[in-house]
Amino acid sequence: VMNGMRNQLIHCANKNYSMIQEKIAADHIVHSRPNVILMGDNVGDITMAKGKPGLKHMLSIGFLNFKVEERTEVYKNLFDVVILNDGPFDFVTELIELLK
Repeated sequence: VMNGMRNQLIHCANKNYSMIQEKIAADHIVHSRPNVILMGDNVGDITMAKGKPGLKHMLSIGFLNFKVEERTEVYKNLFDVVILNDGPFDFVTELIELLK
């Protein structure tokens, strides 16, 4: 029987920067960077960078694997890039290589 939790539970409805801020408080590199590449496979994931201080630019990549025909337009309206049907990670890999 579970009667409580030691730490706040991070789940799909509350995973955003403010939730992890305490956990990375000592990581000045993360806090000082103004750019984010956000990747998610759920429409709620688009808010994961919410609360990030100093955020200037964000590239969002959505992975749409279920109900593709039904959800494609929603994902295209939310994410900058949409990868369909468990597509390859090549775009992300090439992007990271270009940014080095």
